[in-house]
Amino acid sequence: MKILVADDNAAVLKGVSLSIRDMGYEVLEADNGYGAMRILEENEVDILLTDMEMPGMYGDELIKYVRKLRLPTKTILMSGHPRGKQFAAECGADAYIQKGGLMSWSERIVAGVFHLQLLIKLFSCYLRLTKN
Repeated sequence: MKILVADDNAAVLKGVSLSIRDMGYEVLEADNGYGAMRILEENEVDILLTDMEMPGMYGDELIKYVRKLRLPTKTILMSGHPRGKQFAAECGADAYIQKGGLMSWSERIVAGVFHLQLLIKLFSCYLRLTKN
């Protein structure tokens, strides 16, 4: 399974990518929406995990691009914005991960990684079922 992670925050990009690699998946990285678009055009990506707020192109615009091309890519929007869940629904994201909140930084990372692992496992099962 190939997973594309798009986030302009280098620490988040590397941390999330490392966690996904540790789960045994292939990871592609982009530090902005336009870079993610190029990767999507050149690769078959199973899951796109994108930050909402990135310079140049926001994550919801990237997900709309995936939908416009009718790619089979499952999409997960990450955001710390108070209306992040609404943005995810409006752009057609398959799932949403809340960044931030009242937890400490380390608690947010652990909770986010756990949530991400669960979503990836669910999407992995879904993709296996639909390919048969």
